[in-house]
Amino acid sequence: MANAAGVGCDGSSAAAEFDGGRVLVLDFGSQYSHLIVRRLREIGVYSELRRCDIGLQEIKGFSPSAVILSGGPASVYEAGSPHLCPSFFAWAQEAKVAVLGICYGMQEICHALGGKVEGGEKREFGSTWVELHLEEAAANGGAVALFAGIEEARCVDGEEAEGEKARKRHKSGRKEMLVWMSHGDKVTAIPEGFTTFASTAACPYAAIGDPERHFYGLQFHPEVTHTPQGTQLLKSFVLDIAKLKPSWTMKNFLQAEIRKIQTLVGDAHVLGALSGGVDSTVAAALVHKAIGDRFHGVLIDTGLLRKDEAQNTLAKLKACFPSLSIECVDASEAFFSKLAGVRDPEKKRKIIGNLFVDEFVRVVNEKKIHTHNTFLLQGTLYPDVIESCSFKGPSHTIKTHHNVGGLPEKMHLKVLEPLRELFK
Repeated sequence: MANAAGVGCDGSSAAAEFDGGRVLVLDFGSQYSHLIVRRLREIGVYSELRRCDIGLQEIKGFSPSAVILSGGPASVYEAGSPHLCPSFFAWAQEAKVAVLGICYGMQEICHALGGKVEGGEKREFGSTWVELHLEEAAANGGAVALFAGIEEARCVDGEEAEGEKARKRHKSGRKEMLVWMSHGDKVTAIPEGFTTFASTAACPYAAIGDPERHFYGLQFHPEVTHTPQGTQLLKSFVLDIAKLKPSWTMKNFLQAEIRKIQTLVGDAHVLGALSGGVDSTVAAALVHKAIGDRFHGVLIDTGLLRKDEAQNTLAKLKACFPSLSIECVDASEAFFSKLAGVRDPEKKRKIIGNLFVDEFVRVVNEKKIHTHNTFLLQGTLYPDVIESCSFKGPSHTIKTHHNVGGLPEKMHLKVLEPLRELFK
């Protein structure tokens, strides 16, 4: 099958039209990695998630203005733990690419640049107050741009999260910030050139930075909502330190994606196998807006939707797009028959995916639709891509997704995935 149109694990990207810069998030296996990408998109900055072990050429090919290193469950000092390619930091320094390490990512920075990481006597997990050392850092020549806007908002967020306890801590004169910790190892010595921005009783280096090289590290997780000012930290990093512009908006995406579809498809036709769900329905509406009556949709009623949902979806699509070519096929009996007695979720996913393909092929053959130089529309979203190409370690089995992979080679269909860059 031809390559999908959109963002892939191979370094392809459909964000070339956005000139505000881009952030590459390298995944070390954290359960929060996708949230980093999501928060950056919410800020208005385009970002993608890739495995941490990709080569330097792929990193360069992405042309990032900044790189964020995610957390992860491993220990940097143990054999077999994931690491960046050896020349990464030298390249980042020379190319003036800002780097932010989060949790394991911060430990990776320190481990690679001459610091020291050890197992902690006390594991920190959950909401934690970190003491800020911004005045001391500034006095020692350390720029504190990463924490711009944090100090003024700290007390308000603390009161909302902790009530009277926060007010008492504020009266003590200590400058603190509420964050979410999840680590056992800790940095015990920072590399030359780094300054300490924050600490806890159990973690002497909770936030560090080398402003000269634009390398920063946070032992806590700014990407989760449990760190109330976490988004502000990420915003300061990408906008103030890395100097990106917030040009990634849905309005800009829609305009760019319509142009991209029109250029990619040309005068060809697009077939769409719709499930009645949100993803494929939105994808169908977008492609129809781009190429009009050259889109042909088949809404397959699997019987697994809510009552009358397939027919209601069809009616709404017809009402919004009177010229939309789409028909509904009731295949519920076939799906019920194949799924009878099956309990394993992964087996169910494969059965549903394979049968969906079979029903679509049957309809295409019955209608004698010519599939050469024709595209197949899929409602793949960015979380589907993350499932398939994030770093999970050598023994992790990635669950299959019905939108990734697909149809028989003999159909000669190219894949069109216009929503592949989006979160729901």
